[in-house]
Amino acid sequence: MLKQASVGDIFSGKVTREDGHIVVVMRHYPRFLRREYRDEYVYALAPPRLLFEHFRLIKTETLDHAYAFKTVKYENEFWLEPEGLAALKRLAKRSEREDVFLVCQCTVGEHCHRELLMLMAREL
Repeated sequence: MLKQASVGDIFSGKVTREDGHIVVVMRHYPRFLRREYRDEYVYALAPPRLLFEHFRLIKTETLDHAYAFKTVKYENEFWLEPEGLAALKRLAKRSEREDVFLVCQCTVGEHCHRELLMLMAREL
């Protein structure tokens, strides 16, 4: 099954490699996250650069994650290159036999591109 986790979940030990296949899907690799805590880093599953920068600018100015997500129309503007679609398809297939955690900086429960990846994976 495809699941979500945050970098904080990995650092705290709430989610570990024993729980499933850990895949970092961020634009910038998280500082201090050692390789032994994750299985893959798939840059192709990160949000498009301009979308991410616009979101981050608004979030920094307003300190409101949900407002920034809505304002940049993340759900409408998020897309993947063919390489990202292929990686997502591969991970979705893998999730049929083991849990696969998509990991980002966002706290689980916040609107995040991980949710969009999960929706896209269902369609694949």
